[in-house]
Amino acid sequence: MQENDALHIQLRKNQDTLKNVGLGVMAFGAWSIVRTILYTTLQWNSIIENMVEQELSAKTAGIMYVIVIVMIMAVEIAIRLYIGRSAIAEGKGERKRPGYIVVAFLIALMDLSLMFSFIMLPGARAEIGLNSLVTMFVEFTSAVILLEMCQSAIRVRKLLRQIAEQG
Repeated sequence: MQENDALHIQLRKNQDTLKNVGLGVMAFGAWSIVRTILYTTLQWNSIIENMVEQELSAKTAGIMYVIVIVMIMAVEIAIRLYIGRSAIAEGKGERKRPGYIVVAFLIALMDLSLMFSFIMLPGARAEIGLNSLVTMFVEFTSAVILLEMCQSAIRVRKLLRQIAEQG
């Protein structure tokens, strides 16, 4: 009986972690919106200049850029909401399919690989400024939260199986 109590304590701890990191995943989705808006606002002229050099008018380039950014951000927000809401629901005891865990793991790997590839690119070290360091730190933190979420979700599932076998 004492072991069963310990399993329930571990289960509640991991479910709480799952709920908290689910909120964190959604918060980082909001951060990506803010980051993209700031980057676009600060770099608007150079972005449009690069697009205009490719034989586009400034107005067409601006419209195309905004449409693409909005579409990408909508997909990113939808994915992060899916992951975050699924983690919170599973943390509350609802049974969820494992798809959100796989998606979260793939996003974490992608974030880490992009961050490390940026660091390893020749000449990138010379371009790393405060903005880049802050962005890399936030992306790294986001990846850690996603990995923690995956780990907690897997633990919750294992603990539920153990409790079911004992009960």
